[in-house]
Amino acid sequence: MSREYDVEHKINYFTEDIGLNAFYFYLRQEYPFWLKGEEFGLEKNRGMKYLYGHKQLLSRYYLERLSNDIGKIEDFDWHSEFYVGYYPTMTYHNGLPMPQRPYWSKFPYYKFKYIKVQFSA
Repeated sequence: MSREYDVEHKINYFTEDIGLNAFYFYLRQEYPFWLKGEEFGLEKNRGMKYLYGHKQLLSRYYLERLSNDIGKIEDFDWHSEFYVGYYPTMTYHNGLPMPQRPYWSKFPYYKFKYIKVQFSA
């Protein structure tokens, strides 16, 4: 669903790219942040590689925004509403659609405890 007043739909080719989504999936599988490295014998510098992969994706996203005249990435606040909605056209392998996020939605309060755990370490 693209809306004429929403300029974010210009980069749907990037946000719904199957190759980039597969890359991100395997990045998350290769460098799981929830596993203890000492316990499972993982690399010591895997956190740097994990962050580097995210930095690459964010840089490419920023480049796509600039090349489509959308502008810089705005500051983000967990407590305010998200202007941009997300209406993917992708589906899971079983045919069910990906979850949607309507315009002006808020982050659920019951998930704040997971954010605090992630960013406090």
